[in-house]
Amino acid sequence: MWTRILCVSAYVLVATGVTFDAKTGELKDVVVKISEKIPAELCNSLIESLKNQLTTMSGSVYTSLDRQIYLSEILVQVPSSWGDSDCKENIRQIYQKKKPDMLVVEDYGGRRPHLQRSLGCGQPGDKIYLPVSYLAENSTGLLSSLWINLRYGVFGELEDSIDPTSTHFSHCRGASAREVIFQHSDFSGSRSKVSFSTPRFSLVRSVEPKILILLENSVEMNQNEQWDYIRTACKKFILHDLPASTELGLILFNEEAAHISYPVSRLGKRMISGARNGLAFSIPTKHSLSPRPGGCLSCAVNKAIEALQTSRSSKGGVLVVITKGRAMPSEARVQLRNICTKHQLQVNSIAIPEVPVVHPILPLDQLAFHTSAKSFLVGSQSDSHVYMELVDALRVIQADTVPHSKNLIYEKQFPSGHVDQVVEQGTFVVDKFANSDTEFNVFFPRTTESYIKSLGIVDRRLNKYTTVMDTTQSLHYYSLYKVPFDSVENIGMRWNYSLERLSSQSRDNQHVVQVVSASAPNRRSISLTLRTNQDELAASVSPTRPLILYAHVQVDSLPVLNARVEALVTGVNKAGLPVGSSRLVLLDSGSGDPDILIGDGVYSRYLTNILEEGRYTVTVQVTSSLDTPAVTKKTSETLESLGEFSRVSKGFCFHVASLQKTNSDFSPPSRILDLSVQILTSSQQLEFSWTAPGDDYDAGKVSSYKLFCTDDPNRLYSGGEQQLVTSFSGNVAAGRVEKHIINVHEFNKNLFYTVVGVDDQGNTGQLSNVVRVYMPQAYQFHAKDQLTDGQEAFNDGLHNPFQVIKEPKKIILYVVVGIVIVVVFTFLLVTLLLIVPRKLSRSSTDQQIIQETILKNHDMMKSSVVELNVHGPKENYISSNLDLYNEVLPSSTYSSLDELHPVDHHVDTMETFRDPAYTPQQFNNSPLPNNLLASHQFNNSPIYSKPLPKSQRTQSPVKSILKKPRGEADGESETNIYVSRWSYVPASDNPDSADVPNLDVTQHGGGALRETTDHKPDLVQNSCVLIQNSTRV
Repeated sequence: MWTRILCVSAYVLVATGVTFDAKTGELKDVVVKISEKIPAELCNSLIESLKNQLTTMSGSVYTSLDRQIYLSEILVQVPSSWGDSDCKENIRQIYQKKKPDMLVVEDYGGRRPHLQRSLGCGQPGDKIYLPVSYLAENSTGLLSSLWINLRYGVFGELEDSIDPTSTHFSHCRGASAREVIFQHSDFSGSRSKVSFSTPRFSLVRSVEPKILILLENSVEMNQNEQWDYIRTACKKFILHDLPASTELGLILFNEEAAHISYPVSRLGKRMISGARNGLAFSIPTKHSLSPRPGGCLSCAVNKAIEALQTSRSSKGGVLVVITKGRAMPSEARVQLRNICTKHQLQVNSIAIPEVPVVHPILPLDQLAFHTSAKSFLVGSQSDSHVYMELVDALRVIQADTVPHSKNLIYEKQFPSGHVDQVVEQGTFVVDKFANSDTEFNVFFPRTTESYIKSLGIVDRRLNKYTTVMDTTQSLHYYSLYKVPFDSVENIGMRWNYSLERLSSQSRDNQHVVQVVSASAPNRRSISLTLRTNQDELAASVSPTRPLILYAHVQVDSLPVLNARVEALVTGVNKAGLPVGSSRLVLLDSGSGDPDILIGDGVYSRYLTNILEEGRYTVTVQVTSSLDTPAVTKKTSETLESLGEFSRVSKGFCFHVASLQKTNSDFSPPSRILDLSVQILTSSQQLEFSWTAPGDDYDAGKVSSYKLFCTDDPNRLYSGGEQQLVTSFSGNVAAGRVEKHIINVHEFNKNLFYTVVGVDDQGNTGQLSNVVRVYMPQAYQFHAKDQLTDGQEAFNDGLHNPFQVIKEPKKIILYVVVGIVIVVVFTFLLVTLLLIVPRKLSRSSTDQQIIQETILKNHDMMKSSVVELNVHGPKENYISSNLDLYNEVLPSSTYSSLDELHPVDHHVDTMETFRDPAYTPQQFNNSPLPNNLLASHQFNNSPIYSKPLPKSQRTQSPVKSILKKPRGEADGESETNIYVSRWSYVPASDNPDSADVPNLDVTQHGGGALRETTDHKPDLVQNSCVLIQNSTRV
């Protein structure tokens, strides 16, 4: 394994910059970082809101902590793209990286502020995430509570009495929040109340620092012919990896002195930059190395400060020290640390020690720890290993220093030793979160012979790319020419490659395939952060203080859920000998131990295979497949699929300085913190369920469990008396759900249960969280003559709550049926009252229907109801050949009146055509025009209306409503004409129209009332009738 002992110190990621002044109660150097995604136009309003919120929060913290502590100095780190004009105040530049205590992020569906935490009770949290929208609110109670939880490691509000089933009670083992807080070092010694003052705010902006390579050029650096690999790895870093905006310088040092080999210069574009070539060629060959062994590190650091001063500032440099890693006197270490702190230098170290490694904790690690930088240890078991480990270490340093740097998204190693020609194949995906400046490289150990016959890539469209770029052969790798990895149409595409390898008798034909890609500035990116549960430079491991590995996976500031996170742990012991490697899968299960909260993107696992003191290296790979893709919380209620991707993190390292052992198996089962219970009242049983721990913390299978019960939960964690309910064997492996059912024998009281795991060696875990149970007693009733001693019968009467009703159940049925009938009757009645009056209102009660008919192929009226009213004296009527089956055509001789005349009520008193008293002579005396009288003949016989066919007769209004076809609109009719209300109107001033009977035509319905002159009259024939009103109703 080429990365067997490459590592970076764990302590870099967990150090905090908050300092506490015990005399004044001030918390200083609180860092609030604003995400780079926040636009600059929000600066002015955002900073103002942030100051108001944090000032109020500081006052709330001051009051809650008995007026002993408050926030006094707050640094607000704005994005690098923000300027003084955007924020309307001065922004100071800083060079040293600072760990934020709060992170202001974009709004994602109105998310509330939340605390990210990995450690348990009394341990500080990671950071507070503060959405932009929350800053506009006036509430600060939540923010002050989150700060107290962040600082002092509590899980709730400052309450003296807490619920035994709460998260805080379980994690803090019964201690209240105040008890935990006031055990913190902030409250050590005698404390008194202090005066509160408003926090002081400073706006700072991080600038891209200058990088200086401090390279030891002593003869010892060429041990086992390693210098050529060191030199080519540095040249690749200078010529191809760093971006054009980077400022880089080179310092060479040995035992006697150090000198500036190349001053700090901006690199410029690749391949054509004079600065790049000048820096690369300034690295000497192995023949020009200093003959004296050893190196003066303090001399190199002083010379680096001098080089920075010539580039306008001596502060903010990032030093990359490549050396053998020797011991250093304590006085020299302290002096060197003070110099680096003064000039805000970050010292990243890459040590290439001799084998065996007799100093696993090197002075360089301590220097990196105090300057918030990274520390690497490169193994020297093979010369080719040195090259690849240097390439990986330099890439990690670049990603930590330069924004939007490349990340490793795919790696596969092909070992040497095959005697025949072989074809290797593989596949990888360039996902949507990378897809910028992507490179596909194949590394080989010898520059003179690559042992590669052919190399090619095929995309999913079957396009082939086989042109090999051998211009980088001197740097130990090949690439392919113009492969469109970063094209928009290829985002998320799966690529297949083939590598045809040749045999080698010298076994120099090992190869490594790597795919690296960067995230574009305007796109989201995936980040992976590793840490352990101990902040010390060297961890102390014991059964009560095990080591836990955490991996925090995010896309921007959102947690990544459902990803597969797999870790490979290797290392060397104090004797410099390698220890066995182990693989483990990290989980975001929320079981409570070690993973506190589910769905926060923090994956964790106990390191149960740490059996020796020494230095350990971790390589973590995060993957998301198409079958089970990783997701993120796009809003508080929706999830976003992230598709297929892969990330590889290499170089993380931690130290185990002491390891306490009691026997060969000293690791107990992990603590159960997700115990739940279901009460089965019918069977008077309890069903418990929890995530099973392992034999060694969270690995393996627990041997047995013990279930305890008490009526006082305060006894559980204080060592008080508690009852062992049962002991039973474990059934499932760690990480799966375990269940157990018990019978209840105590009723009508609150009982509190907890469970603990026991391994096969008798190692017992800690008590789980507490669950409360209340089981009501099931009563049995007996007749009085069947009572035994000690039993009592209930008296009859209403006071007995358990009395059974003896009446037949039919009474309930009758009541239900009666209610249904009343509801139905009420509905029908309301329906009739609402609908019938509306239908009846279409015809006035003072009108009498005389006749009905159906008109077909008519022109004047369609699908209408027409009322014909003749206005005039009762005794004068027209009775000449009235045909009710024809249409009406208004005569052009008479015009309609402007006003509709009302109809008189004379239905019962008026003579009809059937009245014997009515004679034509009466009509002859009427004042009709002579021309009309001459054209009409009247006889003495009465005129009767023609009867309508039964199918065309009009139904009563109620029947017409009840039998109306479904879907027919109100007021519609089917070709019905109503002729009604004959009356007589006195003559007008026109002598030609005097005393002429007038006919009112009223149309009902949706049909159109039209006039035409193309047809002769049909409805009224041989009659002199004036259509006085034509009214549509």
